[in-house]
Amino acid sequence: MNQEKEKSKNIVIIGGGLSGCTIAYLFHQSGYKNIIIIEKEDDIGGLCRTYKKRENKYEFGPHVFHSDKQDVIDLAKNLIQDYHEVPVAVSSCPFNDINRLVDYPLTITSILNLENKEEIVLELYNLCPKNLDPTNFETYVKSKIGPTLYEMVIKNFNIKQWGIHPKDMSSKWAPKRIPLRKKSRLLFKNMWSIYPTEGYYSFFKELTKGVQIIRGEFIKLINEGNKTKGIELNNGTIINGDIFISTIPIDLLLNSPKKLSYRGVYKSFIQVKRKKIHDGFWIYFPNHHNFTRVIEYKSYTYENNETTIISGAFPFNMEEIEEIPKNDWDSEFKESLKNLFKITDSEIIEQFGMVGKYAYPIITEQNETLFADLLNQLVKFENLFSIGRLGLFIYIPMHICVKQAIRLKKLINHYDNLSKEERIEKYLKLR
Repeated sequence: MNQEKEKSKNIVIIGGGLSGCTIAYLFHQSGYKNIIIIEKEDDIGGLCRTYKKRENKYEFGPHVFHSDKQDVIDLAKNLIQDYHEVPVAVSSCPFNDINRLVDYPLTITSILNLENKEEIVLELYNLCPKNLDPTNFETYVKSKIGPTLYEMVIKNFNIKQWGIHPKDMSSKWAPKRIPLRKKSRLLFKNMWSIYPTEGYYSFFKELTKGVQIIRGEFIKLINEGNKTKGIELNNGTIINGDIFISTIPIDLLLNSPKKLSYRGVYKSFIQVKRKKIHDGFWIYFPNHHNFTRVIEYKSYTYENNETTIISGAFPFNMEEIEEIPKNDWDSEFKESLKNLFKITDSEIIEQFGMVGKYAYPIITEQNETLFADLLNQLVKFENLFSIGRLGLFIYIPMHICVKQAIRLKKLINHYDNLSKEERIEKYLKLR
């Protein structure tokens, strides 16, 4: 009887991106029938959803699903029936010359092909990997790969990507993102790495089977003591529930007067009359142009047709920009492609753009302190939870979003028995 009562509860999920759709799927698989996803956009999937322009598929990011966790792999395989494996190898272009690319993650083989290889090797030889300097992002990276490589491929890229100097970034950001490898060029080394043959359309459709999707934008929580009773949407609708799970920015969820900092991204896309533009996957540009990387989607969609789509990512600070200079960035990207890849005007079919306002949480000590305060507020609630890149203010790939959802589902089952300190500890492990 108690189990039937539990599974009759109303589950309300704010945000229909990967994290929200996955937690909805897990509740539905557990026997819960009353599950609602609130999504402000016309389509679910968030930044992971697949689009199509004529015969070419593309996404806001590059989204190759990868994982080394069996429960995540099993979930994906259960929902993605038709896929192909994708070994992803990425490059950096520090010299603005497509013929002089550097492996990223950095490899010894690639370093030995550089003109100043002796200086770099000597710096690496003199470093002690056990004495990494955690003062900030800059000191950590310099103590791991030396000042020359840092200046060549890391420093300016991070300034473009995050809008702040690496010395103002937390060193917590660095350990998993600055690898140095002997020879493997694979970005997702020793991982199951795939792309659905038809994109992520059917994946999100399967995730949300049996789930009600309501279009609307979150305005505020309706609370009573330490419980959330409902949420108000922008059209005045009140959605009541028993369990609330949010994937929107945690500062927005809790109506915080202090705001966390997020980096937005404008993506400029160009469709070209070429079977392929280059042989790699995506290329980082640390030292030239206003865009941070160039992505060709056929590098992982494996489409066999005569056209291709390529994009450039232009980051911006949401708090500092009044109007996104789309026309200027589109022009810059077009001219850069023509110079880098010798594309002619006659080959360009169409150019278009997309904006992601909450693309990247900016990890600084100040933001980490504010997040800790917001988490302290969140755990006071008995039935309100937060998850995902924005919900836990952490830059994570697809497989970590899925893993977080799996772990949060288990956490909710015994949340009532945990103290405030234990709840905080569980959340920090989720991150």
